[in-house]
Amino acid sequence: MYCQTLSSLSTELTRLSNGIAVVFATAKDFDYRELQVVLKETKIDVIGAFFPGVMAEGKLHHSGFVLQHFDSSFDLHLCDSKKVIQEFYRNNISAGTGIILMDALSQGNQAFLDTVFYELGKDFKFIGCGAGSLDLIHKPCIFDKDGIYADKAIILLLQEKVAIGVKHGYTRMAGPFVATRTKGNKILELNWENPYEVYSNVVNEDSPIPISKEYFLSVSKGYPLGLGRKGHEDIVRDPISVDSDGSIRCIDAVPENAALYGSHEIYGE
Repeated sequence: MYCQTLSSLSTELTRLSNGIAVVFATAKDFDYRELQVVLKETKIDVIGAFFPGVMAEGKLHHSGFVLQHFDSSFDLHLCDSKKVIQEFYRNNISAGTGIILMDALSQGNQAFLDTVFYELGKDFKFIGCGAGSLDLIHKPCIFDKDGIYADKAIILLLQEKVAIGVKHGYTRMAGPFVATRTKGNKILELNWENPYEVYSNVVNEDSPIPISKEYFLSVSKGYPLGLGRKGHEDIVRDPISVDSDGSIRCIDAVPENAALYGSHEIYGE
C-alpha cells in the first residue's frame, strides 16, 4: 500500500493489530524522529528502511511510503552486518520466506549474506534489498521502533510464501568481461586491462553523455555491471567511483574472475 504522507501512513498503521509491518520510506525529506513518533503508537512490530525511491501502483515515487503488512507467524533478527553470525534462532517457524533489509554501504554485506544463505538457505527463499540514498554518504538507514541504524541488517523470517513481482530493469549491452583482479568491492583489472578504460569504452558506445572520472557517478548510475548467472537475472554491481589508477569501486564485492556484463536501463524502450 502506498501512503503519500506520514499522516496517511499513521492512519494505516493504527488499523493493524497483529503480525508485523514493513515500511519502505523514500530518502527525500526523510526524518526518522517524526516517523518514530508514529511507530511508537502502533500495536505491532514495525521495521523498515529508506531508499532513493519506491515503486507502487506501477509508478516510481520519490516521496511517501510503501507499507506491507504480514499477519503470519514470524521471527525477527536485527543483526550487525559487519559480523558473521553462526546461528539464527527460529522460535516460531522452521521454513518459509526470508526478507532482508540491509545498509547498502556496509562493508560486510557479502560475507554476511553468504552466512545467512548457508545457515538458512535450505529452508527459506530470500528476497531483499539494500537501503540508503543516492548521495552515497554512509548514514543510518535501517529502522525499527527503537532506533535507526547504520551497518545493520534486518532479517524477517515468515511462515508464508512471498514472491517478488519486479525485475531490476537492466539488460546486457556488452561482455562478458573477466574481473581478472579484484579486492573486495574494488575492480583492479578487467580483462587484464585498466578497468576504467574498458568500462568507459562500453558506456560511451551507448550514453549520450560521455563518462569521465570527474563526473563518473552521474553517468555510471545508468550503466551497472552485472554478475552473470545462468538462467537468472544478472546480479547488479553498481560502479560508484573511479580511482586515479583507473580501478573502479562498486557498492558490493566483486568476486575475482567473475564474468561481468555491461548493462543499461531498459525502461521506456
